[in-house]
Amino acid sequence: RFDSTCNGRLSLTRAFATSNNTAALRLAQRVGLELVVRQAKALGITSPLDPVPGLALGQSEVRLIELTGAYAAVVNQGEWRSPTTIRRLMDAETCREESPRGCGSLDKTKTGRRAISQESAQQMQDLLRAVIQSGTGRAASLGGQEGGKTGTTNEGRDLLFVGFEPNRHWVLGIWLGNDDNSPSAGSSALAASLWADIIRAAGRGGLNG
Repeated sequence: RFDSTCNGRLSLTRAFATSNNTAALRLAQRVGLELVVRQAKALGITSPLDPVPGLALGQSEVRLIELTGAYAAVVNQGEWRSPTTIRRLMDAETCREESPRGCGSLDKTKTGRRAISQESAQQMQDLLRAVIQSGTGRAASLGGQEGGKTGTTNEGRDLLFVGFEPNRHWVLGIWLGNDDNSPSAGSSALAASLWADIIRAAGRGGLNG
């Protein structure tokens, strides 16, 4: 638990769900900033990370695909696998013509590596669910066991939400912002809401995980 000038003692779950910056800073310093960097790298973060207090608040820039891949490792019981991107959409006819194995075929030869323990992964999943159930990510609620985390940089320049939907084994990262890095009038709740809209629409389309 962490001391709070507003609400006395604050649990880690509540601090995480409400994006409490003070708790994040204190926890990062208690654990050790160098260890935080090493753990981020184990989760597939390759962007440069500075071991300074601001690291806990997003001071170092990270690509969305790296961040989404790190969340996927948490959902995959601590095993990290290289994330993939969608480069082209094909209808059934084009798929049959160009892809003999069929659309949606996954490369199952890729091997993963242990990034965090299964116990830690389960604990992180619980924290991510709390964000949607009672914290800053309630706009992403689908009424199930989904979880995720919001993120907002200064002046709303970057609005983020990365979440998972366990029934379909989906992990999806959303970034909203202006191409010229100018401030926006939005909040990360917009990204969370868009995440939920995409997951709902994909589910109605009959896609499989």
